[in-house]
Amino acid sequence: MNKKICFVANSGWYLFNFKKELIQELISEGYEISLICPIDKYSLLLKKSGLNLYHWNLKCFSTNPINDIISLIDLYNIYKKINPDLIHHFTIKPILYGSLIANLRKIPIFINSITGLGYIFIGQNIKARLLRILILPFYKFLLNKKESFTIFQNYYDQLLFKKLKIVGSRNSVCIRGSGVNTDYFFNKNNNLYSKNRIIKLLFPSRILKEKGILELLEACKMLSETKIKYKLYLAGSFDFWNDTKVTKKELVNIISNLPIVILNQVNDMRALYKKVDIVILPSWREGLSKALLEAASMGKAIITTNTPGCSDIVSHGKTGLLVPLRDSESIYFAVHLLIRNSNLIKEFGDEARKKVLNEFSSKIVNDKTIKLYKLLLKK
Repeated sequence: MNKKICFVANSGWYLFNFKKELIQELISEGYEISLICPIDKYSLLLKKSGLNLYHWNLKCFSTNPINDIISLIDLYNIYKKINPDLIHHFTIKPILYGSLIANLRKIPIFINSITGLGYIFIGQNIKARLLRILILPFYKFLLNKKESFTIFQNYYDQLLFKKLKIVGSRNSVCIRGSGVNTDYFFNKNNNLYSKNRIIKLLFPSRILKEKGILELLEACKMLSETKIKYKLYLAGSFDFWNDTKVTKKELVNIISNLPIVILNQVNDMRALYKKVDIVILPSWREGLSKALLEAASMGKAIITTNTPGCSDIVSHGKTGLLVPLRDSESIYFAVHLLIRNSNLIKEFGDEARKKVLNEFSSKIVNDKTIKLYKLLLKK
C-alpha cells in the first residue's frame, strides 16, 4: 500500500505558494497526499487541481477557547478518517493543535516545520513575554515526543530551540527554506541600471513593523532630501490582527509626498521583480525569506538586515548588502552606494542567482525533505 502523508497549514495560500512542488513530486513517487487547511481561494484552487483536500475549521487569529475546541475536534476527526503514516505541520497553530491530536491518535510520525520564530519569540512587550511563558511548555511537551521530528529553516532557530530544551539533535534538522523554482523565477534580460532613470525599489513583504517597514520609510525620507530620483513599491498585505501591524491609514500619513506606491498583495511577483532594480527587506528576523530567495533567483541586488533568515541568503558585498537591525541610516547609505556604483546592482544580482542555484533551488530543498520522509517512514 502507498504511504499516506498529510500536510497541515493555517491557510491554503501557504500550501499553494510554498509546498505545491514538493506535493507534486511526492505524488509522482507514489505517495498518497492529503492537504488539511481552512477554506480560502487557494485551497479551492488546490482542490480543483485534483488534490485530496480537507477543509479544517480553524480560525487562525481567534483567541476564543470555544473556537479552539471546535478546531481540535474537527482535526481529530480528519486524522481519524485519513489515518496517515506521516503528518507534516506548518505554522504555530497547526504545530500545536496538530501535534496534540497526532499524539492522541498515535500517528507514527509527525513533523513540525518552524518557518520563523515570529512575534511570540522576537516580541519584547508584556503580551509577547506572557505568550512565551504559556506556549513554551507546550512546545517542550509536544516536540519532544518520540514520534515528533522538527525541521528548522535556519541554524540559529534550531540552536535556540536546543538551548531551550524544546528539541534535541536526535529529533531535529535544518533544511534551509522552502526552495525556489529557479526556472520560473528567472530574468534573462537583467540589464545594467542606468543612472539617467528613476531607481525602482521593492519591499516584498507584509506591512508590519517586524518586517522593517518603518525603518525603510525613514530611509526613503532621507533619499527624498537628495537629488536621487526613486520609486518604492510596497508589495504586501496589511495584517490587521498582528501586534506589529501598520494600518493603511497610518502608512498613507507616513508616505505623504513620497514617491511610494502601495500595491497590496501581488499575485504575479515575477513580473514585479523584473521591473525593479533593488529589493529591500529590513526584517527583524525570518525563517528563511521566500521573497529574498525569489528576488535572488531573478538576479536582483538585495539590501537586507544582518539577521537570521536574511543573512543566510545574502553574502555581504558579493550578492547584496547587509545592514544593522532597525537602522534607517544604514538602509539609506546602502541604497545610495548602489545608485552611485550602478555596476554593483548587476554584479550583485548575477552572484545572487548563482548562490540560489547552488544552495536554495526547489530541487535541492525538496530532495532533502523527501529523503527525510523516507528515512523516518522506515523506522
